[in-house]
Amino acid sequence: MEKTIHRDVILNTVKHESNVNDDRQFCEHEQGTSVILQRSRDDVIRIGPSVSSEEEAYTFYNKYAIERGFSIRKHVFRRNKEGKITTRTFVCSNEGVSNAESENRLDTRTTCEAFIRFKEEGGIWSVVAFYDEHNHEMAADDEKHLLRSGRKIEPADASVISSMVDAGFGPAQTFAYIASEKGGETKVLFTLEDLNNHIRTKKKVQLEAGDAQSPVNHFCIEQQNDPLFFYTVQFDEDSHMTNFFWRDGKSLIDNECFGDVIIFDTTFQTNNYGMICAPFTGINHHKKNVVFGCAFLFDETIETFVWLFKNFLQAMGNRHPTTIFNDQSQAMANAIKEVFPDTRHRLCLWHLSQNAGKHLSHQLSVSGFKDIFNKFVYGCGSELEFEETWSKMIADYDLTNHKCLARLYERRSKWCPAFSQDIFFAGVRSTQRSESTNSVIRKISCKTMPLSCLVHHVQKVAERWRSKERKLDFRCRMGKPKYAARDSGILRQAAEVYTLTIFDEFKKEFYDTLHLIVKCYANDDNHFFHVIQQETKTVEFVVMKFAPLSGSVTCICKKFESKGLLCCHALKVLNLYGMSLIPSDYILKRWTKDVKKGARIVECASLNDGTSKHSVTLTRSYLMQKAYMAINQSVLDFNGVKIAEKYLSTWLKEIENHVANINLSSDSSSSQSDDDGTGEVETNINQVLQVKNPTTRRPLGESNARLKGALEKRKKSTSKGHTCKYINDNPCTFAQVVIFIY
Repeated sequence: MEKTIHRDVILNTVKHESNVNDDRQFCEHEQGTSVILQRSRDDVIRIGPSVSSEEEAYTFYNKYAIERGFSIRKHVFRRNKEGKITTRTFVCSNEGVSNAESENRLDTRTTCEAFIRFKEEGGIWSVVAFYDEHNHEMAADDEKHLLRSGRKIEPADASVISSMVDAGFGPAQTFAYIASEKGGETKVLFTLEDLNNHIRTKKKVQLEAGDAQSPVNHFCIEQQNDPLFFYTVQFDEDSHMTNFFWRDGKSLIDNECFGDVIIFDTTFQTNNYGMICAPFTGINHHKKNVVFGCAFLFDETIETFVWLFKNFLQAMGNRHPTTIFNDQSQAMANAIKEVFPDTRHRLCLWHLSQNAGKHLSHQLSVSGFKDIFNKFVYGCGSELEFEETWSKMIADYDLTNHKCLARLYERRSKWCPAFSQDIFFAGVRSTQRSESTNSVIRKISCKTMPLSCLVHHVQKVAERWRSKERKLDFRCRMGKPKYAARDSGILRQAAEVYTLTIFDEFKKEFYDTLHLIVKCYANDDNHFFHVIQQETKTVEFVVMKFAPLSGSVTCICKKFESKGLLCCHALKVLNLYGMSLIPSDYILKRWTKDVKKGARIVECASLNDGTSKHSVTLTRSYLMQKAYMAINQSVLDFNGVKIAEKYLSTWLKEIENHVANINLSSDSSSSQSDDDGTGEVETNINQVLQVKNPTTRRPLGESNARLKGALEKRKKSTSKGHTCKYINDNPCTFAQVVIFIY
């Protein structure tokens, strides 16, 4: 049976002219006729008007070459007087003699003379010459996928590669997945080396504008897709980037719901510019991390922090946080005082106890000192109790002249919980939530990673946390604890309004009321005062100003004021007066399932116009699911396969024609893209903001691990007994040499 290589060739008149030289077959196209070349086997290649462009001519011959088992490449061409290519020759890749000087490269040239020549007339590219004898071995069927001219990465495969690389998969894992989906490596049109080259090329394109310009360009694109996206860049007089900050639209919504408590940390130094990763982190209604934004800073000066905090405030609609946590830094403390004058500045207890412990190592070895030290750090319930505990510690261990403790005492309002009970802090005591962000980035980054990749990784961390939040939201909506239905009205109400995590904390407080007893109470103008005591302890709590009519209740432990949940003492009084519901004033919305109801809704028009990155991704995912369902059902029998092949071929051809028409229309209107007749010239992204790379100042040999404060560093002695002078040599560590000065 005759096998037609290109089925679109229709020959009305056929004239066969064969010139045989040394048993070779050669054809020439004559004016006004079409030529057919008959080979010794069953295949027939028909020569004549067939394609409409040089690209189609290449594809036509390349398809034939791959079926035969050889690779092709472009060769000589001719131009007309206008400079347009009118004749193009394609040859076997083994044509000619190798000129490669490298000993590592294989010599694949065998002076093969096989070729095909196309000529353009009236927009039609016709075959005018063809020679099909080869002097080398052809590739076997299971080797044809390795032929160079047949290897290419299709747009669909490129999309899968990008998605998998962005998700953290390596090239080998990505290639193995694609090969598995296609039915084996022989069905993949590219090799692992091609995949690696594709990834490197993509990274190179991203960095063509410069390491600092790439994230700026990325921010411009994100701003087009997300109208609430915010970014700002600071640079010096020479246009070198110094600091930059960004947050997306979802972070704005998160801050609107959970921005009352912010954890800010600057303990992670990364990349070869020595820039410091400074994420703004919060805690959501499931007590999980949420990202409000992130900055990369060149130094830790007051001016830098003031610039950052002012831009953060602007990005969040001038919403001031109630409490902000960070590590010890005088520069940061001064900036917070200037930009957030009404915000309570608190210090990380974990860092404080670690640093103080190193200066109190001798005292910690003394019996009983560690217990009393931990008590005034974590366990004091009131300011009076703290003062008594502190005085007792100073007197018992003769620490009156201890400078470290003296400075610690001066700043007690910033770290001791007893001095912050009237301020909401959501139960946060340290910056470790923010450091977990840095930990994730550190695991996936390296010293030489470009800024654009670091920005991408931070965005991935934020998206991962949001995915966890969606899963927990789903769990909360789908049900509630089984036992809540048969419990009291207060506990049943709590199960309906609070998230599962917060309900567990509330339930513990509620059950703790079973171990409390009310000793006495007094009445004063419809306000009742109660003294409540635990059955097994002598500690007494006073619930003050309880008003049965309004449900107003206040406890000296101030758990609601500081953590947003009623304490067991207040719940005991509510039960005592037969109240079956929690007063609405004591249900903090930020802990409820419906915290985001009524929050700002992000609706980007670009999500539906077909040009947005998000729209393209969603549409591709939707179409792939539909195609997969159809293909999965069609492979059940032979007729189903034929039906699928028929419609897929028709569909593919229609799409190719549609894309070709789009390209033609875009080419014809390209001359009008710069000026649409209104006098407004389209702005190039690279022209929005031209930024040079930050000044490289990382000391050689420095790790990109978490930065340690001065109190966390141990002195290292050299063989000559000299101490390390790194802190004095590094201008970025000014804030780290300050001991307990915040």
